[in-house]
Amino acid sequence: RLMVLSYVIEKKVQDNASSGRTPSSLEINAYDNYIIGIDINMSGLYAVVVNLRNEIVYDKQLTADVKDKDAFLGSVYTLLDFVTKKYEKQNVIAIGVAMQGTVNSNDGVSVSLEVDGWENVPLCDILTARYNIPAYIAHDPDCILSAATRENKADAMLVRIDSGIGMAVIKDENLIVGTGMHEIGKSLICCGEEVKSLVQLMQEGEGTDALGLAVANSLIMYNVNKLFVCGSASKDEVFVEKLKSAIKRYIGDEISFHIYDAKRAAFGAAIFAIEDYLRYIK
Repeated sequence: RLMVLSYVIEKKVQDNASSGRTPSSLEINAYDNYIIGIDINMSGLYAVVVNLRNEIVYDKQLTADVKDKDAFLGSVYTLLDFVTKKYEKQNVIAIGVAMQGTVNSNDGVSVSLEVDGWENVPLCDILTARYNIPAYIAHDPDCILSAATRENKADAMLVRIDSGIGMAVIKDENLIVGTGMHEIGKSLICCGEEVKSLVQLMQEGEGTDALGLAVANSLIMYNVNKLFVCGSASKDEVFVEKLKSAIKRYIGDEISFHIYDAKRAAFGAAIFAIEDYLRYIK
């Protein structure tokens, strides 16, 4: 079936000195088939085009209009319209979405996001209908962590800190996933007599210690000692050092701490998409 769809091609062996049928080998048809990955985040949109050798051949970013659901979805359309137009003569076989907020991957739904009117949006159905390309969705931290550990599936945890705070965990070579499972930014912290979320505290510039405690507890709970941190906050060296100190205050120096590029969310989404797409080919 993969050969019929031209995802795998037969290549004749050159300079064959033997008599009889010319030998051949099967190769991935990497340069005629592409996947689009898009990171949809309130802090910005970023799209990549990936071939079947997992090579990024094109990328583009766009500022997101987060005024309301229609404006935000319009920004997504603007970016994907441009990319799909650019590759309209190539075979784009899937769109992978790395989505901020609560996600139901099985149903292809973006459940919630801090954008007015954005609730239970059937994003995969919407994109599939608009572009006539099957779309797949995953939580953005899951996509980033999958990209970060693609070569080595060691136990690891990732925290993305942008306009929200999301988390992902790989344990025993498997992502631990569930709808709304790792929205760590919604964790509640008691500040004197007031209870605030981690996102509120971060916005007020007071959340480093609280975030350090939440991350340390998660590392202990999952028995993981490798941590990736990404997102806009990870570019602030002062913040990063405060966060590292806060985490070490609770669990010592046993943690391996790494800064990672949140733009890899789009790449991770493309990898998720092609794996899901190929899984159901008949």
